[in-house]
Amino acid sequence: MADAIVLKQNLPTKVDGTRVVAYNVTDDGAGLQTPDGRVSVDLDGTVELDGRSYTVVETVPHSDEREGTKPNGWVSLRRR
Repeated sequence: MADAIVLKQNLPTKVDGTRVVAYNVTDDGAGLQTPDGRVSVDLDGTVELDGRSYTVVETVPHSDEREGTKPNGWVSLRRR
């Protein structure tokens, strides 16, 4: 998704200057660790980060069949 912000599972990522970590990624949601604490998000849901709204456009859980660093899941956000 070209215009989405990708949060790789368990790796801190800056989202418009806010540090966020995605964890427990499933087919339909994930947990996000934000400066304000932990939040649960659902696919197609909305999350507020530092006063900005983002839509959860993709959640892809870890797969042992996928090559690369483990865990290898991710969450994609799009700014609203």
